[in-house]
Amino acid sequence: MFVPATTTVKQDNAALVPHFTEHVYATKHGVELPLRVWRSTTDAIDDANYADPSDPAAYDLGGSSTDLRGLQTPHNEPGSGSCTPAPPAPKPWLLWSHGGAFMGGSVAPAPWVLPAFLPWAHVVSYGYRLAPAVGIDEMAEDGADAVAWCRANLPAILDDINIDACIVGGLSAGGSLAILNGLLTPRPRVVLDAYGIVDFADTHFDPKFTGPGYDPGSVSGRYSEGQLEHAIAGRDASTALTALPGNDDPDAQGAVTAVYSRVKEMLGWTDPQGIAADVKVHVAATGRIMRVLTRREKHPDNDTWRVAATRASPITKVDEHFPATVILHGVEDRTVPVDQSARFAKALRNVGVVVKEVYVPDADHCFDFTCTGANSPGWDNAIAPLIEFIQERLELVDESPSLLAPPKTV
Repeated sequence: MFVPATTTVKQDNAALVPHFTEHVYATKHGVELPLRVWRSTTDAIDDANYADPSDPAAYDLGGSSTDLRGLQTPHNEPGSGSCTPAPPAPKPWLLWSHGGAFMGGSVAPAPWVLPAFLPWAHVVSYGYRLAPAVGIDEMAEDGADAVAWCRANLPAILDDINIDACIVGGLSAGGSLAILNGLLTPRPRVVLDAYGIVDFADTHFDPKFTGPGYDPGSVSGRYSEGQLEHAIAGRDASTALTALPGNDDPDAQGAVTAVYSRVKEMLGWTDPQGIAADVKVHVAATGRIMRVLTRREKHPDNDTWRVAATRASPITKVDEHFPATVILHGVEDRTVPVDQSARFAKALRNVGVVVKEVYVPDADHCFDFTCTGANSPGWDNAIAPLIEFIQERLELVDESPSLLAPPKTV
């Protein structure tokens, strides 16, 4: 169900992230689905714009949201002269899907997304309902609704947007959802898949997993195994969360100990989010992420379920009309094996889709979170090639410097 555009200006610390507007793109079973919009800006957005995560002051947002209606901003402030400035050239836009094992994360994009895209494109990031309350079908539906909302509402919010120049992107679980968004009509122009899961039936996900962030020892201990199993079995869509930030989430900026406690307070963590954090770790540690996502309980045996999980997998859905795609993956990824991306690239080429693969040696899952600007280590090898490919596909490479990837500062 679509709702009218509700808009606020987030009073964020300017040193942490650029200002954005917040919206609700749909309400389902009483759950509001959030969406953020960042207007493209040529202001410097790099390492210097991200606060030191060890500084608690970085997380003092200093106020509540403010109604946007009638508010003059640097982008719509009337000119002081009598001449009307020429309208800005329409810009492309990115729709970002966050990661989090389909059971966590938040609407905040990865640290490199804003500095990489905002100098030449608008950025939109949406939240979706999380497992276990919903499965992959509902998440894909949320993505489709976010795209539809954007196409209907963004031209009124961003006067210089080329609504048809759409890029869909995401990382990890969000990479999977970005691929599914790439199947929508009208098709996006480019898909950015950062180490997304493309084969839900891959036996890699069967064993117990204790990778980074999923150590069973990180469970709080406040809930019994029976309580956790009861929560895992829950299928009430009205209880679905749309945010479960972790300590590596961009909304928390990697803060730890007392600072992270302040961030959790700021984000308003509730007990449902507390048990959900333990559920996420417990599901991973018992090898059931894909089973929860694709509703194993609907199938009589594992073989039947695996057939259904394969059918639901993004890799089986692409065709010759799929958009040009750029793939990013760490070669040493223990969470999502790099073979997933290699097989996906092969499947795309087999149907004639243009693909660029960017594989980073010695890199594990979420290695890119250290990239916060063009001066960050690894930017040239991991992030710059993505932007170059996307701009080539959008035919922006011959445009003015303001439309190119942010230059490195000396």
